[in-house]
Amino acid sequence: LTGEDFRIRLANPAIMDAWGKGTDVLGKSFKSLLPELEGQDVFKRIDKVYNTGIPFHIENERLDIVIDEKWQSYFYNYSVTPLFDTSGNINGVVNYGANVTELNRVKLQIEEAEEKARLAITSAELGVYEIIYDTDEMITDKRFKQIWGIDENATSTQYSEAIHPEDLILRMKAHDESLKSGLLFFQVRIIWKDQSIHWVRATGKVIFDDEGNPLKTIGIVQDVTESVVSQNKIQESEKALRNIILQAPVAMCILRGPDHIVEIANNKILELMGKEKSEVMFKPLFNILPEAGEQGLEDIMHKVYNTGERFTVNEMPVDLHRNGKIETVYVNFVYEAIMRGEGLNSGVLAVALDVTPQVIARLKIEETVAHRTKDLADANNNLQKSNAELAQFAYIASHDLQEPLRKIATFANMLETKMQGQLDEKSKEYLFKINSSTQRMNNLITDILSYSQLVKNNETFKKVNLNEILENVINDYDLLIEQKQASITHDALPTIEAIPLQMSQLFYNLIGNALKFVKKDKKPVITITVEKMDRQSAIPEKNAPSYKIQFTDNGIGILPEYTNQIFNIFQRLHGKLDFNGTGIGLAMCKKIALNHNGDINANGSTLNGAVFTVILPAKQN
Repeated sequence: LTGEDFRIRLANPAIMDAWGKGTDVLGKSFKSLLPELEGQDVFKRIDKVYNTGIPFHIENERLDIVIDEKWQSYFYNYSVTPLFDTSGNINGVVNYGANVTELNRVKLQIEEAEEKARLAITSAELGVYEIIYDTDEMITDKRFKQIWGIDENATSTQYSEAIHPEDLILRMKAHDESLKSGLLFFQVRIIWKDQSIHWVRATGKVIFDDEGNPLKTIGIVQDVTESVVSQNKIQESEKALRNIILQAPVAMCILRGPDHIVEIANNKILELMGKEKSEVMFKPLFNILPEAGEQGLEDIMHKVYNTGERFTVNEMPVDLHRNGKIETVYVNFVYEAIMRGEGLNSGVLAVALDVTPQVIARLKIEETVAHRTKDLADANNNLQKSNAELAQFAYIASHDLQEPLRKIATFANMLETKMQGQLDEKSKEYLFKINSSTQRMNNLITDILSYSQLVKNNETFKKVNLNEILENVINDYDLLIEQKQASITHDALPTIEAIPLQMSQLFYNLIGNALKFVKKDKKPVITITVEKMDRQSAIPEKNAPSYKIQFTDNGIGILPEYTNQIFNIFQRLHGKLDFNGTGIGLAMCKKIALNHNGDINANGSTLNGAVFTVILPAKQN
């Protein structure tokens, strides 16, 4: 029976039969298991042995016990002896009892008890020994030898020599005490032949003659190595935990019991409390910080202690009395129940992080962001108005420019027809330049009109089969493809949600560039590949997969330093005499990709060919 409430740590079948309470007794309080013994002096005797360490023995003691809901009387010989821990402190008692109810059944009871003892010893893997004092002979069984690490028969001296030198005095004191009390108990380390260390617990009873002279000691030994090692590991873990807490970069403390007594507290928690160590240690937490308890923390702590449920909270404002005034601090809390072996809570581990500077900074940032967001919204509205006005201006201006341009072209053609055969070579060159410039201007106006239309967002998204888009573009370019003997290969393209006209413009510009920007002695080779991308690798803010469509050609290519520059409007990398164009096509491609919540880049391009990668979501949210 261990602890102040005498919880049953070990009970053999005989004692459980005597109690008559079944076999599910381990871990229960002895007093709560047998409340009927109150007033029969049993509890008083156990308390006395526990408090004084003086063993007690009585014979033929009548005890009334409730078995199967009926009071029954029995007579017992029983003794109570103190149980010591490794430090020599009493941590419980050992209770031995024998039922001597009927004298004519004593022999049978003894035989049954011996059989039960043998079964208990066997099942518990205990070793049995007997020491004869007159001859100093020591009789042991096989299990005893195994526990002691000795294969052959040995004398008591040889058994003693196997005990760790530092523990010999413990055995000697225990034997000296047993000659007075009649009971033997000690726990020592045994050194086996392989030099391994094992822990052994020995208990015994001294048999005296009628004159009180010791005749022999009989007892049992138990290998408790595993238990001791586990206990040592627990102690080491507790020591390590203590060091971790003391050295932790965050505020930590351990609170014990329902009153939350501060057992361990590091410097960070003292700083957070605004207290000295002497004001905190071994005192109830909410006596130290009553203002924190009044703000609900005491109720939370009680709940964690009583239920074992973890509590966590971030940026909780707490008013603490520090530096002679009430200060508001923002704290991240974690309260974790500390469990005992019986599954009950023994305390709470509290972890706290003072995040006051961060919270104050964030609140200021949020306030600033709120102002900036409003300013940005206003600026965005103004920008949208400007874009709309700009698009309207470009549309009107382009239409107004087309009429005089048509007149220039018409009058130039009329002049050339009228003066046919009368013009010298220089005049013909001037008329050619007028016509060429007129055509370029017309192309530029058309492209500006197309680009301005991309600013509008009122077009409807539909399911678009990109295979059909590509087929139509190839049909439009069929004569140029035939003239240049171009080769176009492509994967099966997906169906996506898009604006059909803009998809046609995108494919038209990319394929047109691949056919245009190629050296005269080369046949254009254009390859279009498709790869499906998951949400993470595509466009994070869109809740749908995307497609990566690559247009690869063998043209004049692009230097890496120009792969971003080419998407700017009116940006040309070549003279208009080398390759015609307005410098708007790729800018339109960029705008179309962005209109579809996608993107386009020219990464991977070299002077051996261009690579345009277009990313388009499958669906528009």
